[in-house]
Amino acid sequence: MHQRETLLQELGRIIGSGPTEKVNPHVKVEREEDCGDHVRRLLSYWVEPDDRAYGYLLVPKSRSDVPQPLVVCPHQTKPWGKDGPVGSADEAQYHYAIDLVRQGFVAFAPDQFTAGQRLHSNVKPYDTYRLYEKWPEWSAGGKAAWDLGRALDFLVTFDEIDPTRIGAIGHSLGGHDALVLAALDERVKVAVINCGAALLRTEPRRREWARLGDHEYVYYRKLRPFVDAADLPFDFDRLAMLAAPRGLMMIHAINDQYFPGNIGWLEGTRAVSDYFRDAGRPEGFVTYFHRKGHCFPAEARAMAYRWLGDQLGLGG
Repeated sequence: MHQRETLLQELGRIIGSGPTEKVNPHVKVEREEDCGDHVRRLLSYWVEPDDRAYGYLLVPKSRSDVPQPLVVCPHQTKPWGKDGPVGSADEAQYHYAIDLVRQGFVAFAPDQFTAGQRLHSNVKPYDTYRLYEKWPEWSAGGKAAWDLGRALDFLVTFDEIDPTRIGAIGHSLGGHDALVLAALDERVKVAVINCGAALLRTEPRRREWARLGDHEYVYYRKLRPFVDAADLPFDFDRLAMLAAPRGLMMIHAINDQYFPGNIGWLEGTRAVSDYFRDAGRPEGFVTYFHRKGHCFPAEARAMAYRWLGDQLGLGG
C-alpha cells in the first residue's frame, strides 16, 4: 500500500511550493442578509499578506443554537465565482451551498483566486499568470487548497460550527479544489467530488492540466515535462487515496465532454477502493458513474447530500 508520506511526496513534485507562514486573516463581515431560512454573511479575510479573499457563510436559522457541520463549497469555472453555489447565479444543479444550508449544514462558498471579487482589473477570469509570476514553483491547485485552508483556520472557531465535522463538495474545478483540500488537510472528514478529476494516464486531453499559454488557467505547470510521457510522476487516483481513511465520494460521467478518457476511472476506482480497504476503511470510499455528461444531476446531488449527512452526523 502507498503510504501517505510517499503519496504526499509524489503530489509535492507536481503541486509545488508556495507560502509557508500563515497571516492573521483579520476577518471582516462585509454584509449580512436575512434569507428567510438562513443568514448569509459576506466575509473578507487575508490568505497572504497582499491577497484578500471573499466568501459567503450560510448559517441555517433552524439549528443556530447548536454547532453544526460545515461544508466548504468551492465553485466551478464561472466568472461569478461564489455566487454560483449560493444560488445568486448559474443553474440550480450547481447551487449546492444553498441546498446544504436548507438541510441544516453550515455552508461556506468562497471565491477562487481567479474569479468573483478576487479578480484584478484588466485580468480575465481564470488567468493564472499573476500566480506563477509571484510563485513560479507553486500551482493553481496548491494555491486553491491553501486559500481554503486559511478560511478553515478561522471558520472552525465560530460558535455555529462544529470543528470536528467538516466536509467539502464541488463540481468541476470546484470538485478538483475540494479533492486537493481533502488530500492535504485532515480537518476535512469527508469530501464529494463531482466531475472534478481526470485520470491522466487514460486521458487524451491530459495537456489541459498543464496548459502552455501564459494567460490561461494552468492547473499544474510542473506537469508540463511529463504530459506526453508514458510514466507519469503522479495521477489523480493517487490524489484521491490521500483522503483515506476519511470519507470520499467521487462522481464521474462516462461521457464527460471535458474528460473523454473517464472510462479509465473504472480501473482507477479499483485502485482507490483497494487503498481505502488497506487503510482499514473500505466503506469510506464511494463512487457513482452516470451518462449525463459534465453536470451534477439530481440523483447524484441527492446521493451526495445523504452521504455528507451520514458521514458528518447532521443534526447531532
